[in-house]
Amino acid sequence: MRTAVLVLMLVGSLSAQSTAPLALREGKTVAIVNESDHAEVTDKAYKQLSKWGRYTIVQKDADLTFVFSTKVYEAGRSVVGNATSFGKVVSANATETINRTGQTHLTVLDRKGEVVFRNVKTWDQGGTVTLLKDLKKRVK
Repeated sequence: MRTAVLVLMLVGSLSAQSTAPLALREGKTVAIVNESDHAEVTDKAYKQLSKWGRYTIVQKDADLTFVFSTKVYEAGRSVVGNATSFGKVVSANATETINRTGQTHLTVLDRKGEVVFRNVKTWDQGGTVTLLKDLKKRVK
C-alpha cells in the first residue's frame, strides 16, 4: 500500500511538470519576427505576449525569437449555377469559388538560432492567438 501511494505521488508530480523545453522555461526576453504577409500576426502576437507577461518583448539580443509565418492553401472549390427563362429567352451562368484557408506557424529559436519549439494552427482554430495560448499551457 505504501509503495502504491509513493508511485501515485511520483506520477502526479511528473504530470504537473512543464512539457516545454528548458529554453522556453528559462528565457526572459523575446523578439517577434513576422515572416508572413499579414501585419495582424505581429499585432496579435505582441498583444498576447504582453497580456501573458512571462517574457519581455525586445527588438534585439533576445533569449528567444518567436518566428511567425503563414501558409494559405486551397481547401476546395464550390460551383453555384443558376438558369432562368423568360419566355423564349433562356440564360444560365455558373460561378466557381476557390475556398482558401490558412495556417499560422510558430517556430521558436534560442540564442544560438536552434529550433526549440514548433507548432502550427489553422486560422479557423485561432491561428496566432491559439498558438500562444497553447504555448502558455505548456510552459506553466
